[in-house]
Amino acid sequence: MPRSTRAFRIDDRLLEALDKLAMKSNISANKYLENLLMSHTKQVGEIPMDTEPLGDPRGGKRANSGRPKKTESTDETDRSDSEN
Repeated sequence: MPRSTRAFRIDDRLLEALDKLAMKSNISANKYLENLLMSHTKQVGEIPMDTEPLGDPRGGKRANSGRPKKTESTDETDRSDSEN
């Protein structure tokens, strides 16, 4: 099942607390909230206890990952090499 985007009105104090807790856990506020809701819905029996959260949607190798960024100097070097 894919992730969906929803909007909720939430007290600013809760959002600040969520940000702090997520930072302490070294994860995004979105991931922290998803984990919290997953745990709660399992505990109250709304979803099966063996349900696994969705993985990172960015999984796998991405185009240009790990490649150094070109700078003006390398662009000039590339041009002069191709002219010779």
